[in-house]
Formats: sequence, C-alpha cells, structure tokens
Amino acid sequence: MTNDNQNAKRTPAISVIVPVYNVEKVLPRCLDSILAQTFADFELICINDGSPDNSAAVLADYAARDARIKIINQENAGLSAARNAGMQAAEGAYVCFCDSDDYLDTSFLADLYAAVTSEDADFAMTDIARIAPEKTKIVANAPGVLYTFKEKMSVVPNGGCCNKIYKASFLREHALDFPAGLYWEDNIFTVRACYYGNKLVVVNGGRYNYVCSPGSITQDPAKQEKRTKDSLIVARMVMDFVAGVGCTAEEKTAVANFCIRKFINGKDLLKPEFYREATAVFGKNALMSKIRRKQWRRACKRKIRDFFRGLRLFGVKERYNSRKFYFLGFPFFRIKYRGGVSVYNLCGVKITRKSPRKLSKIDFDATNFHPAGFADDNLLQELLNLGKFTFIPNAGNMGDMLIDAATLLFFDEHKLDYERFDGKHAGNTVVYGGGGTWTPDYEESWQNFLPLFAAAEKVVILPSSFYNCPRFLAALDERFTVFCRERRSFDYLRENSGGAKIILDHDMAFRVNKSLFEQPFLLCPETRRIVINLSRHCPAAQNAQNKTGLFLRGDCESACGRSGGIDLSDFGYGGNSSTNEYMYAVARIMLSFVDCHESVVTDRLHVGIAGALMGKEVYLLDNSYKKLSGVFHNSMGAYPRVHLVDDVPASVGAGSPPTENFARLLAAVRKK
Repeated sequence: MTNDNQNAKRTPAISVIVPVYNVEKVLPRCLDSILAQTFADFELICINDGSPDNSAAVLADYAARDARIKIINQENAGLSAARNAGMQAAEGAYVCFCDSDDYLDTSFLADLYAAVTSEDADFAMTDIARIAPEKTKIVANAPGVLYTFKEKMSVVPNGGCCNKIYKASFLREHALDFPAGLYWEDNIFTVRACYYGNKLVVVNGGRYNYVCSPGSITQDPAKQEKRTKDSLIVARMVMDFVAGVGCTAEEKTAVANFCIRKFINGKDLLKPEFYREATAVFGKNALMSKIRRKQWRRACKRKIRDFFRGLRLFGVKERYNSRKFYFLGFPFFRIKYRGGVSVYNLCGVKITRKSPRKLSKIDFDATNFHPAGFADDNLLQELLNLGKFTFIPNAGNMGDMLIDAATLLFFDEHKLDYERFDGKHAGNTVVYGGGGTWTPDYEESWQNFLPLFAAAEKVVILPSSFYNCPRFLAALDERFTVFCRERRSFDYLRENSGGAKIILDHDMAFRVNKSLFEQPFLLCPETRRIVINLSRHCPAAQNAQNKTGLFLRGDCESACGRSGGIDLSDFGYGGNSSTNEYMYAVARIMLSFVDCHESVVTDRLHVGIAGALMGKEVYLLDNSYKKLSGVFHNSMGAYPRVHLVDDVPASVGAGSPPTENFARLLAAVRKK
C-alpha cells in the first residue's frame, strides 16, 4: 500500500473517506460535490482499491489541483478494506464516508459538523435522497437528540454509514471497523455505533444523495446470490453482538426488526431453507412472519391474476384519465384524455383529436371564498413593462393547475398582452409559470426550457421555490426577472443571481378571484373522471361525520414520515397543451373538494392554499426542502386559521362549514 500524495502537516476538522473502484465516469461528480462544501476544513482521503479503469488518473488530476486530497493505492481488497484503510489514515477529529458513485449537498459537512459538535455527540445523521431513474425518494426523520439504543435503532433509515459523521476518537475507542468480504458490512458497524454512542443527533440538513445505479454493487443482479447469503451472515453477527453485550429482550427485538426491514429480502423468506435459517437467527419474530404472509398473498394473487387474465377474451382497465382494452390478456387499444384532447392508440398507431366537450354553467356558492388580497404592484409592473409576451404554463398536477388558472385570470383581469406557448416558438419575451419545479427532483421538466430562455431577450419567472438547481443558476443573467415565493429561495438566488433581478412575492395561487367561479365549467372525459374518482373520498358522499381532510403526499417531497388520506394533487394533471377552460375546471374541482371539509391537514402547499382561500382550519406539515414553512412565514401566516405544525395533530379546530359546490359538480358530470 502506498500513499501517493503527501500533504502539509495539519489537523483537519473532518476526514472524508471515499473508496474508489471502477467509477471513472461518475467519480468527478462525487469529488466535485465534496470540494464544493461550504465547510472547508477537511481532508479528502480517496482509496483506489485496485481500479482497472482510469479512476486513478481522475484522482491524480484532482489531487494536483487541491492539497486537501490524499490518495491511497492498494490492491483490490473490497469496500470494507478500503474504508478501514481510510480510517487508519484519517487525521481529522471527525470522520464521514461517501461512496464514489454518490454525492453530497453543499451544506452536508457544515450541517453535520455543527450538529455533532454543539451536542458533543459521538455521531450525527442527516437525510438521504434515494435517486433512481424513475423517481427520487427522500428518507428523512424528525430532528432531535436520541440517547437510548432502542431509539437510535428505530430512526436509522438503513444500516449505511454514509449519511453520518462520527467522532474519530469514538471509533478508535470501540475499535469500530467493517468486516471484510461481506455485503451489508456497514450494518454491523451501524448497530455497534448505535449501542456504544453516547447520543445520536438527527438533523434535516444537507442531504446525502444515494444514486441507485444499475452497475453498483448493491444493484448488480449477478451478485444477488452472495448478497442473500451474506444477509444472514451479517444478521447473525448483529444478533450475536446484542446478545453478547447483554441487551434486553425489547432491544433485541428492535434490532431484529431493523435487520429484517433493512436487508432481509422478503421474497427470500418464501424459500423454505432461507426461512429456516432466518428463524434460527431471529427466533420467532412477529415482523418476519407478517412479511412472509404478505409475500405469500402477493404471490398467490399474482398467480391467480395471471391465470384469469389468460382466460378472459376481453378486459378493460380504467384510470381517471385513460381506458385500456385487453384481448386475451394483452393491451391492444388505449384512450388517454390529456388536457382537453383524446389520444387513441391502436396497436401503436396514435390518433389525436379534441375530446367530446361542452361548457356548462354551474352555480358556485362563494360564501366561504376569501381572496388573499396581497399587493400585486411589483408583479404587475414587471409584466406591464414587457409589452407582449409568451406565457409558458408550469405543467404538473392539480396544484399546478390552480397556479395556472390563477395566473391566466390575473393576466385577463389586468388586460395583459400575452399569447400561450405553442410548444415550439416562444418569442423574444417569455414568462414562465410559477410553482415548485426548480429542484433536482423535477429537473427533467424544466431543463428543456433553458434553450428557450437562452434565445429570449427578456425572461420572467413567476413566483416559485428554488432549491439546489445549479443548471438554472448558470443560466441567470441580467435578462432575467425572477419572483420567489419564500425567503429561503430569495436568499439563495440573491447569492447566485448572475445579474438577474430577484424579487420576493407571493404564490400565484393566492391571486385566484371570484371570476373563476363565473367561468363555464368544462365537461369532458377527463374532468368527469376526476370528479367521479374524488367523489369516492368525499365526506358528504360517504355520509362521514369526520369533516377533516387528511391530504398527505406520497412522492419524493414527503418529509413528515406519515401517510394517509388522499394525495389530492395527484387526481388531475395538465400541461402546455391544456386549454384555459380545462385549467379553470380543474382548479374549481380542487377548491370545491377542499370545501367539502371543515379542516385540512396537509403537506401539499396548494391544498393548504386552497383551504386558506375557502376559510378552512388548515394545518401545514413541511416538505423535504422547507417549501411550506417558507410560504407560511412569507404569506400564509397572515391567515389566522392556518397553522404550521410538526406532526399530524391529535385534534383540530373547525373552519367554514362545507357547501354543496362539489355535489353540484358531481350532479353535472353524472347527467347523461
């Protein structure tokens, strides 16, 4: 083993350990994220574990440019040996780990270091973002300080070591290292750290971004057999440890449940031999039995479904915006309703036409509606100065349709000269709709508009939230005027404005006015399906006594650790192809459905705004990047019936009484 990079003698605050093997393509992303940390007092120890690719050359190039980087070259010995070598070479007072195909938020080290030192804790932990090609999921816990072994084991999201920071003296005192040659090796490390640590500090700070890449060792199907065998080996090591240190029966059960949840594959429990070995390790465990029963039910349902699907001649599967027709179990024809148009797909041949539609006058009881009344001077003046402009609506869910409807009504109320984006040409002056788009989770939805912005002479972004969006920041210059709907985004852009004009304002949904309810209601297949599907959750339709609406999101922004009720925003979608009438209809459906309740509990911002506009008692839970708390402090705090809470409240107050608005919509869509 040789140390190729001799640094000046110093004692850094943190040693960041990065094992490197065969990752030349993604290694720069990892190293850049570490070197860009707002906390600069660290050393970066990179262990080249005999990489056969050009990873060594990448490391050498970075080390030549930054004296904080140490390189350790060794023959291939595996991830555990690489981490152990890094710990032996570490000189920092604290140690953290980062895998070479992952990356860190810029405040990761600063947030963890502040937490662990302020509490004099042995280790601290922050959020994880699991980044997969199809979606990003945030794994977060309520911040706090945990003291008991059982408490710590209940909150660690997995056995991984990479979203944590450890006191180096603590690791040396208890000889904490990683067993070589095993998958799941960091689970025994984490269990021992939780047992020996004086306390664990949990923070909602800079995230650890865990990339679920097909080539990583945790995703390689060719190594699944060894992963399965090693899961039981590590589980036995964990259970032997807790038995050896004299844990209570309750603590042993908590640790066993941790192992079963985190690295025992539920499908493997259906294999008789694996189940016998797992029972020998964990004993009779209620959670393991429950998971095994669940897997049996799933397997049986799958076989029964496949059997009957093969037998039936025709079948139909319906969703709120589509119908799919099957013949002998295979889909051959689909109708999808999208923003006022119908797309017919017959064996791959697509035909698009306008959906059957009509505009209907439906009375709306606006007794509960109270417009926000925020000043529009700054926004209106900027838009008037543009002259004629092209408006690009922010595509998205029902909440985004509320934003777009409010925006279009605002334009018409003030007689602004605009045209809707035709999908191809945006003109010289562009106004982009507001919302929560500007985050890494939704980059695919906005990155295609960056070339349009680059070609425009003037660009206005309506009130939005901005979080960790370096590609957008790189595009900013003096041509841009950007409105923010909360202080955190405002400060973030001001520091990286590139000459752009940054203005703090209010979410566009607050600009909904009574003219929305005077618009003829669009009756088309998509709006009919939205109303009918929502009617199944309507308290009046179910004769429910509980008039509290629980609206919790189930996507990557969820941070409250709860689920339940319905995710209202997911019942309707729209985009640039959606007509104004469609956007008005979806916004009206949303407000009418919220008006079926007396109180609202939600972590969806625009469900909360809809509740505030309709006079409900609203309880807001924050999302993963503090969007709701930001808008609350900037805008919604002006509503006496709106509250920011840390958890779903045990009891709630009552706001305005429900009206018949949603019932009228339901009656209209059910007419033949």
